[in-house]
Amino acid sequence: MGEPNLIAAALFDGAALLGTPSSHKAASNLERILKTRLSAYYTRLSDRAALDRLDDPSSSTNLHLLTATEAFYVVERIQKALDSEPHGSLSKKDGLPSQAPSIGTHDLATLRTLLSIVFKWGIDPLFARVSQTWLAENEGRGANVIDLTPEAGDCQLLATLLMSLFSLVFPDGAQGRISQTLITTTILSRHVTDILLPALGLGLPPESLSTPSLPILRDARPLVMRLMRL
Repeated sequence: MGEPNLIAAALFDGAALLGTPSSHKAASNLERILKTRLSAYYTRLSDRAALDRLDDPSSSTNLHLLTATEAFYVVERIQKALDSEPHGSLSKKDGLPSQAPSIGTHDLATLRTLLSIVFKWGIDPLFARVSQTWLAENEGRGANVIDLTPEAGDCQLLATLLMSLFSLVFPDGAQGRISQTLITTTILSRHVTDILLPALGLGLPPESLSTPSLPILRDARPLVMRLMRL
């Protein structure tokens, strides 16, 4: 399957995650809407195991976080396809993309919405939970604040999402090139602060403040500095 077909397939997957107005009217609450969207998305991917997990009444799946994670995977697939296409040269002024492969206006709106979901339902709530726990632990109160204990994997998932977002912009690492796509442009124009705040929170505190459950994200430091220089 060629790159345009890969992009088109990923965009259709993303559209399934976003749903349609008719599907919103058919569902009576947000949980059902998200479940309907995820079901349509996993059906497109022929992911039977994921569909079974959605139907498991004993599952404690966070549908918002799951949607955000899948939204990122869709964006990542499209970014890799776009990044492999011929692109323009970097701006001499600041190293930002001066030209990006062309995709439709509707497609760009879909990508922007998917990225917004990544932050609104993924990065932001994860960072809120992790940062509150980190503060409580370092104030010596963590053992007495049960509701601030992060869910299993919160810190790791936040770190993974942050590093993956950085890789969309800097596919060759902190010292490498800047990817030249409309996704990169969207991240740099709309979401720099959304990335920097949690990355600074996890990556820049002194090692003395690191805890076993909330370690310092050292790998984020050079990426933070590169992004701030832009």
